[in-house]
Amino acid sequence: MSVSLGGADDQWSVCALFKYQLTIPDPSSSATIYAVRIFLEQSTNITSPREGTSAPISRLRPFEVLALGKAPHPQQRLSRDTPAIWRGNEKEFCDIEGYARLPDDEFGRPSTPEG
Repeated sequence: MSVSLGGADDQWSVCALFKYQLTIPDPSSSATIYAVRIFLEQSTNITSPREGTSAPISRLRPFEVLALGKAPHPQQRLSRDTPAIWRGNEKEFCDIEGYARLPDDEFGRPSTPEG
């Protein structure tokens, strides 16, 4: 299996458009892909300019960049009618690709207070 993510010119920036591709060259004929999700995790460390006043504020924040399909409920009975992105007996390989956009600075700026 190979997963590739890349920007138009391999530069990651605020609100950048990027291409995603998931390739499974020889999947099982019984495999089914119901959902694909891509998350970006942003880590920030904010330190006061005044020395010794307080400990730095650290935060790890996930952004859902892409959500394709819907994962079935764990207790749902699966059938051929259950919506899926890809089913194993449709092709000899699985190739899911497209474009998504990273969050803009209004959403992803670490110094912007919520609300």
